[in-house]
Formats: sequence, C-alpha cells, structure tokens
Amino acid sequence: MAVLAGVSPIGSGGDQFGMMSGTSMAAPHVAGFGALILAKNPTWSPATVKSAMMTTASDIKNADGSRNGDVFATGAGQVDIARVLDPGLVYDNSEDDYLKFVQGTGLDLGIPDLGTTAPRDMNVASFALGALTGKTEVTRTVTALTPGVYRAKASVPGVRVTVTPSVLSFNAAGEKRTFKVKFENTSAALGQFAMGNLVWHGAGKNVASPVAVRPQSVVAPANLAFTSEGGQGQGDIPVVSGTNAPVKITLDGLSKADSSAIELVPGPLALDTDASNFAKEVTVPAGSPLAKFSVFSSDEAADFDMVVFNPAGQALLAQTASASESISVPNPAPGVYAIFVNLYASPNGQPTKASVDAAVLGANVGNATVTPNPLRLGNGKSGILKLQWKGLAEGSYIGRVTFAGSSAPTFVSVVVTPGSALVVPADETADDPANDKKDKAKKEKKKQEVPEFSGNRNMDL
Repeated sequence: MAVLAGVSPIGSGGDQFGMMSGTSMAAPHVAGFGALILAKNPTWSPATVKSAMMTTASDIKNADGSRNGDVFATGAGQVDIARVLDPGLVYDNSEDDYLKFVQGTGLDLGIPDLGTTAPRDMNVASFALGALTGKTEVTRTVTALTPGVYRAKASVPGVRVTVTPSVLSFNAAGEKRTFKVKFENTSAALGQFAMGNLVWHGAGKNVASPVAVRPQSVVAPANLAFTSEGGQGQGDIPVVSGTNAPVKITLDGLSKADSSAIELVPGPLALDTDASNFAKEVTVPAGSPLAKFSVFSSDEAADFDMVVFNPAGQALLAQTASASESISVPNPAPGVYAIFVNLYASPNGQPTKASVDAAVLGANVGNATVTPNPLRLGNGKSGILKLQWKGLAEGSYIGRVTFAGSSAPTFVSVVVTPGSALVVPADETADDPANDKKDKAKKEKKKQEVPEFSGNRNMDL
C-alpha cells in the first residue's frame, strides 16, 4: 500500500509530499482513521474499531488490476471510509479476553480464576492456522450492530471450510452469536499457506475476514531432549499426521558438542575466566541450521548461569534458578559466539563441576536413525517415531528431524552419561516468545546484571 503523505524534503529531492509505503507510513494514518471512528462512535471498544476496519476493507489491486490474494502482504485489505461506520457485525474483545489469550500462550499471569483462551480461538476478525492436520476447529463470537439474518460463505482453495451454524439471526443490536469454523485440507500444498476469506452476508452487509491456513504433513514437538547411560539408546517422538500419503523423514546429525570440563566456586558474574567464571568461543559456519550452548551441572542443588554473545554483540541470557542452562539458536548468524558461564550458587558455597558444551548441527553422520521411515498415518492420526542412537561417546549431541511436506522440523538433543547423573537443562530457544514462560515448579531468582561486552576478551578455547 502506498500513502500520499508529507515527506521530508531532505532525501526526497526537495518534495514536501510523496507516495510512500510500509508500516511506518500506514500505521499513523490508520491510527488517525481510528480516532475519527471513535469520534463518531465513542462507546466502541478498540477491538470493535479494529474489526470494523478489517471486515469492511476493500481488495488490494496489483499493477495489472487483478486482486492481490496474499493476505500476508495485504492484511484485510484497504480501509474503506464509506463503509467502516456501518460494519453490520463485529468481533469484539474485552481486557480479560486479551489476558486469557496471553495465558493461552503459556504465560501464567498469576490472576486467580482468569482462565485461558487457545491462541487460535482469540476473537479477532481473521483466521490463521500455522499447522493444520486432520480437521481443526476454531471458535469466534460476533456482535450485531445491525440486526438481521447473516449467512456464511467461505473460500480457501484446496481446503474444506465448514461453518457451524452457517446462518446467524440477530433480533436487536448488541446481540451476540458464537460459531465454529472447521478446516480440513483436501488438495492444498503441504507446508505452504492456503489463503482465502470467510464472509457473512446479510442485512445489506458483507462482513469479510481474511483466512490463512498451512497444512502440514506432520506436526511434532519443536524440541525434544533425551539421555542415556552409555552410547546406545532410544527416545520417542510423538507426531500427528496431516496427510494420508507416506511422509519421508530426514535426520541431520547427531552432531557432537565441543565440551569443556570446568569446576567453579560461587561468585559474581564476570566476562572472563576466573574462580567463578568460565569463558570460551565457538565459530558457527554459514548455513548452520542450529547452534546449541549448554552448561551441565554435576549437582542439581547448584545454580549455574550462562550468557552468550552472538557475532553482533547481542546477549542471549540463561539465568534461571535451574542447576543447568541451555540456549538454542535456530538458523544462527555465522561468526564467533562468546560463551560465559558463572556459578551463581552451590550448597555451602562448595566448588562444583560442570561441562560447558557448544554444538553446531551438521549433516547426517550415521550414528542415529528414525523409524518408521517413511511415516504412514492417516490424516489427523497420532503416532510415535523412534529415534535410536548407537556408538556415541560421552557428551552431548544435537540433531534435526525434518518431514517432507512440513515447514516445522523437530530439533533433538541427546546427552550421553557414563552412568552418573547429570542435570539436563530445559531448552531455551533464542528469540522464542515462549521463553518468557515461568516454570512455577522452579524457584525464581533475580537475574544478574550482565557487564558490557567489548568483543575482544581473551577466551579460554
């Protein structure tokens, strides 16, 4: 979308106005538009304003005049100032609805009896599923601003969309009706988004919502961790199939981590190697799908912390109350990563041993298999894959399981111990919002302040 707006004469050839595109230009105009809507309807909630803008928007056209159907590029469309004040139906939300949604993502807000809302059921005027398998159902509630009878019509190429009930009747403004939408892949490409819309027609209105669903051949956990005493073992990978066809599976790894044995005493965090801190570097080649940095404590009552600086100097923190820590970086930027490990606390302040591991995922090295391969399950059916490894030396390993027709791999880690216990950390994935979740079974602690990193420390390699 291009917006005609005032621009700085500097860098624009002296022009005071120009056509510019992007969120930095569109957002203030839409915000101003919202203010005008509220001036006319001061009792509307922010969610009602947003819904009215979305469901009355018009199509975005390509240069040749054809409709642009990429909802990720166009959103709901171009705001329509002539229709927005009379949307017919709206998807409204209260403050509690947003809080329930936040808790539905896994973050416990600590509000008694609040409840949760699954992210896909958040009552917004759009529909999105990133991992469609079998028949997946979502729920929405609409509020009538204009009473009447409304009929649903949905169109998503290659996907069967069923709306229940498909007819909604409203006798008065303010009435609410709840409906369900079921999505089932019939012929849409696996691992790619299928896009379309769902429109409620009635009372002289067309209440339109964008739809984007991505059928996947397989849905499996993003991260799994296993341990074995000795170099042979196996672990289960739970899966849900999204197709009736066989799915080929590919395993990368298992790649062994570079390990450093350390013994530290409690003390403040410092970006150096001393009695309480350990530093090392690892170089990550270009094109690596995963880098994982871990500290494995020998004592579950101790508390190690870890800070990793990426090649841009940005800090990745793992400072929970757990004995061990781990950070995974999918598709890491190539270059040198600086790892700093600190012993925050230990029983009676005693010295504590640990292993500092840095693993970079490489190609299949033949030390593990995944069975059955190919996977044969009916669409929507659940099953178990077996990851089996053999001949592994003591240490930690990482791998990646990918499924043909799926955009989401499963990253696996395997820790091989000599028989004595090692404290395996929970996996933390950099830039993953789920990292904000607090495990209520763990004791929380105050994070240590991270010193400034100059990037030219003398590291113990």
